[in-house]
Parts: sequence; structure tokens; C-alpha cells
Amino acid sequence: MLLVGVVFLTTNGAFQKLTFTENVIGNLLIIGACFFWGIDNNLSKFLSRKRDIITVTGLKCFLGGLTLLGISFLFGFSFNIPLTALPYVLFVGAFSIAFSILFFFFALHKIGSIRTGVIFSLSSLFGAVLAFFVLRESFTWIQLVAGAVMILGIYIVYKCSSKPA
Repeated sequence: MLLVGVVFLTTNGAFQKLTFTENVIGNLLIIGACFFWGIDNNLSKFLSRKRDIITVTGLKCFLGGLTLLGISFLFGFSFNIPLTALPYVLFVGAFSIAFSILFFFFALHKIGSIRTGVIFSLSSLFGAVLAFFVLRESFTWIQLVAGAVMILGIYIVYKCSSKPA
């Protein structure tokens, strides 16, 4: 149900417009990100049991930022950020990224990797809703139904995984 919801949410049901070669690089990059996110989930679950969650989150963000800066310098990426964009960059880094990772860590610790990962799949739904309100992108009834299917799928997974053996 989650996969069906995500497919309809992201395509708006316009399957006839999809081709295998369209956005291949972007799709492969997302698959790579998911692979590394899966590694991160498992290591983070381990770390959340052994160490202070806030400290681990801070270290992950700091080391991740340093790594990205190093890669940027290595590949010669530009750091030309307009001053008007700086408050947004700081807000996203300080709040969106930091709290996302922190809350994710607490969820890993409280409800486990599988439930956390399943519920986290709602990020595509939140992204679509925010794109509608903030960026004025379209949001159709198909996407609304797809979001409801995703929520129902999460509910079913959550209820089934909480039953005693």
C-alpha cells in the first residue's frame, strides 16, 4: 500500500508519460541515497542504544557537513550563496535537518527501525503537501487518495507489528 501510494503520489497516475530512460540518473541517485540511508538507519539504531542521542546527532551532522564541504572543495563546487538566501540555508540546516535527524534517532530508539522507516515514508506525502502550499505546485485528488492509501498502509503495518506473537 505504501509503494502504491508513493507511485501514485509522485506520478499523479500519469503512467503513459513515463519512460524507462526519463530521469535515470536522478532515479539512480535516489536509490543510492536510500541505500546509504538504510546503512545509516542500522548504524544509528546501534548508536542510539549505546550513546547519548543528542550528542550522536550533533556529531553526525557536524561530520556530515565537514565531509560535504571537503567533497565540495575537492570537486571545485562554488559557494556563492546570495546574502538573501543565507537565513533560509541556516534555518534549513539548524532546524529542518537537525530536528529531522534528531527526531528520527529518538523514533529509532523508541519504536525500532522497521516502524520508524515505514512511518518515515510519509516524507513524500509531507513534501507534496508542502509543495502545494509553499511552492504552489498542483495537488490532485489522485495524490490525495494516494496519500490516504499510504496512511492506511502505515496503520496496517503498525497494527500488525504490535500484535503479540
